[in-house]
This record gives sequence, structure tokens and C-alpha cells, in this order.
Amino acid sequence: MMRKIISILIIIALVIGMSGCNLIKVDPERDMQQIIFKTKEGEVSKKEFVNYFTYYEMVYKLNNYEMPVDEDLEALKEDILNSMVEVNILKLETINKKYEVDTSDVEEEFDATIAALIEGFGDEAKYTAFIEERNLTREEFEGFLKKYHEDVKYVNVFIEEYSKELQESGVEANQTVVTVDEEELVKDEFYYRLSQMEFFYFANYGTGMPTDEESVKTIYSQIQDEMATAYLIRQDANKQKINIANEDIEKSKEDIKSQYVELVGEEQLSTYLDNYYLTDKRFDEIIGIDAQTRLYEDAIKENLEKDTTITEKEIQESYDANKASYNTSTVSAKHILTESEEFANEISKEITDAKSFEAAFEKYKDHEEVKEASDLGEFNYGDMVSDFADAALGLEKGEVSKPVQSEFGYHIIYVYEKENIDIPTLEEKEEEIKNTLMNQKVGTKLTEYKSDLISKGKIEKAEIKDPFGIFVEELKEDYNVKTYPKRLK
Repeated sequence: MMRKIISILIIIALVIGMSGCNLIKVDPERDMQQIIFKTKEGEVSKKEFVNYFTYYEMVYKLNNYEMPVDEDLEALKEDILNSMVEVNILKLETINKKYEVDTSDVEEEFDATIAALIEGFGDEAKYTAFIEERNLTREEFEGFLKKYHEDVKYVNVFIEEYSKELQESGVEANQTVVTVDEEELVKDEFYYRLSQMEFFYFANYGTGMPTDEESVKTIYSQIQDEMATAYLIRQDANKQKINIANEDIEKSKEDIKSQYVELVGEEQLSTYLDNYYLTDKRFDEIIGIDAQTRLYEDAIKENLEKDTTITEKEIQESYDANKASYNTSTVSAKHILTESEEFANEISKEITDAKSFEAAFEKYKDHEEVKEASDLGEFNYGDMVSDFADAALGLEKGEVSKPVQSEFGYHIIYVYEKENIDIPTLEEKEEEIKNTLMNQKVGTKLTEYKSDLISKGKIEKAEIKDPFGIFVEELKEDYNVKTYPKRLK
């Protein structure tokens, strides 16, 4: 989507770099003069590419990133070349359209970048030498870097204006992305759900969504499925004559909106929605639809729960199967971990008590066949993998285990402290177990219910296209862009 391209253009130097690749061959000056791309407005030489590449090299070097090699390196060079083309023509378009661009802080940003680079290298001499090794002068490189900061300002202004125009026209937001039983669901809901997906990735992984082509296609298809399912749930809820109170919908809307405010802030919410071509008004309408869908689903779950029973036998079986996990006793332990069962047995033969364990611990902690010898401190059953936890909690204070296998290898465990706590009885855990089993059963039924809706519905997914990407490709044709990637070798 467009907002991903925005990120690429704004922070391009943070994602690419190089180490140990000699771009200049035979005659450096002549090689630098080769044309790597041209437009109807002019030509760009390889020297510009080398300046770009040097900046990326610096970023990689200073962040200790691994540089791609072979085919990945060649692909990387082409990506850089394409980014150079896009920056070039988008700046030209910004100028042609006479958009207002504030470049007053370029000098300040440039100075800060140079200071950060020099600090990263440790001293100015190393920074300068790095540039000169690439057959550039420091003056040439810094001239490029200042221009780069200015160019990005122009590009960002163009993207903002383009996004605004596209949003105001409503063309992008009203494109059909999935058809369900002849009902056309449009792209503004898709963008809304895409923003929800972004929340999910930040909350669960601490990162943005993946941007590789395969992952993007999977995410887009998943969102289309969600849109179709949500529509079918609303239709079925109406058939079942499920009524939701307006005050409940308003409360749910407030909860949804608060997630956005918490992430981006009240003042920045409109700007954030602009990236998804959503007006404040349309956003309010969509979260109303989403709130209604969620409440319908809750009501359907309640109906499924009424038809679901949990037997005493199921509760007993669940208690027995999970009894060990109810143990909140704690132990403090050390262990010696080996990959080889044979070596673990050899060590174990030397251990008869706590004293001999400590001796073996010191003797073998740096041995090449010992993966780890450490003090694990205090832990309970849930803190460790079950095989290890079962063994450790089964020891009394001062006891040492025989080798215990887990997914990590073979452990010899010594417990030096233990606090025993009685395991809750079945009666004490009964209500909790019943609720857990009910949630599991209802969850399964709800999944089956949704699958049944989907199987009965007629669903057609449209190809999701990036409007900005399409626009840039058209712009390249208008500017008669011609690139020469083979000259980058």
C-alpha cells in the first residue's frame, strides 16, 4: 500500500547498505561518468549512485548489518536505482505542480546527519577515509547528502498532496475489493482492517507488518476473508433477528477508537487516517459497522454457549491432565546441560550429593560438550518446559537428579531451595476448568459457524493494487525513464 512506499522514500538509507564490494573498475573517472538512468529532463551518472551507495554502506557498517551477496546484492542495487529514479521524478513533479516545500531545516538536518556519521566512525579521519576509498571526495559526498535531504522533503510533500487528492476524490476508497453474494465491499473498509492488522503486529511482535511480496499477499487475502465473514455475520444476525442496543454500539465504538488514540494520539489521528485514505467521517462510520459486527458475534457466541454443556467427566479429565501445571510450588536450582546423553551420564557418575554436584559444576562449566552450566534461580512449573519442570519440582531441597531429557538436551538438576505449596483440589479449580472448557468448545463452534457461512456464500476477491505504485509506473512512462542496471556491476 501507499504508506509503505512513503516509508521507503523517507528512510531509504536505513534499509540498505554494502560492505566489501568494489564498484569502481579499471578507470574510476570514466566509470563514474556512465549514465545509469535518464529521463526526458536529463541524465544521471554513476557517480550519483556511488554517493547513494556510500551513504547506505555507512548505515550498514555503523549498525553492524550483514550485507547481501551474489543475487541478493544485485537485486539490492536495482532497488537502489529504482528508488533514485522515483525520488528524481517525484521531485520534478513537485516542482512542476508548484507545491510549497519548506526546506528551512535542511541545513540543520544535514549537520545532524554528518555529526552522527562521524561519531559512528569514531573520528573524522576514519569517516573521510571511508568516503575517499570509494573514489569520492568528502566535498562531493556531503554535497550529495545535503541534496538528498532536500530531495526527500520534495518527495514527502508530493506524497502528502497525492494522498490528499486521492482521499478527497474517493476513487481509491470506493474500489471493490471483495464481492459477497453480489454485495460489493469496498476498499475503505479494507484499509481500516489493514490498520487493525498493523495494531496486531505492534502489540504482538513489536514491529510493523512484513513487506515481502508473499507475506503482503497473505495478509491482503486474510483481510478480504475477514471482510466477507463480517458481512455474512451481519446478514445472519439480521435473519436471526438479533437486536443490539444503540448505547452498546456507541460504547464499543469508543473502545475501538481509543485503541487508535492510544497508538497515534488524538491530535495525530486524522493524519494517520490520511495514510489509509480514510476521512474522519468515514472512519466513524466504519468503526460503527465494526462495533455492530463484534456485538453480533458476541450475541451468537452467547447462543452457542446456551447449547453447550460441560460434563463432570470432562472436568475431571481436564484436572487430571493439567494437575502438574496447577503446582505453584517454587524451587531454586542449578543445572548442567549437555547435548549428549552419554556425556551427561559420565558427569552424573561423579555426582552423589550437593557437594559433588558443585564440584562437577565447576569442573565442567567451561567444557566444550557442556551447552550451559548455570544457576537458574527461583522458578515454578510454568516458567520451564514441562519435562524439566516435572523433574525439578519432583526433587526435594538438596537433591540432584539423574540426566533429564528436554528439547534442549540433557540436564543434571540440583535443587538448593524449595517452597512447597499444596496443589489446588478439583473443587477449587472446578469453575475455572469449566469456563476454560466452555470457551474452547464455543470457540470451536464459532469457527465452524463462520466456515459454514463462508462455504454457503458466493465470494469473489479482487486483486489488491497499490495506487501509488501504479501512479509511479505511469509517471515513469510520462518521463520516458530508461535505466541501465548492468552498469552498476
